[in-house]
Amino acid sequence: MNALKVNVVHEGVTYSADVMTIESTRLGIEDHGIMSAMLHCKGDGGGTGVGGYGLDQFDKAKGRRVGHAFGLEWLMQVMATVGVDRWEQLPGSRVLVLYPHSESHIHLGQIAVGIANVDTGKALIFKDLAEEWFPAEVPS
Repeated sequence: MNALKVNVVHEGVTYSADVMTIESTRLGIEDHGIMSAMLHCKGDGGGTGVGGYGLDQFDKAKGRRVGHAFGLEWLMQVMATVGVDRWEQLPGSRVLVLYPHSESHIHLGQIAVGIANVDTGKALIFKDLAEEWFPAEVPS
């Protein structure tokens, strides 16, 4: 458990946060064929994978997966939030990994809902970005 308990308020919503360092990243095609990206983060006594969104979509006419603008936007917004201009610069960056607000600040088993920049407070809530591109498809 983190000694420092952090809350982040973004657009009127309070999130609990863990201060973590991006240890590594993964950008590529998963074993089931979907293009995705993951930030592997480590903090006090634990770690988590952040991301995992599908960055492509299946095109019936082509019979294969094709790139989607949402995927590029997700990558760009992650880099902008962290404050880097190349994906390769992400490892070593400190971020706030955001979770639904919890008084206990114990995030074991929870899925991260976004990230924020430790220095600027700029936040990226993944669901909000996804809803901009797929408003009828994102579950509440």
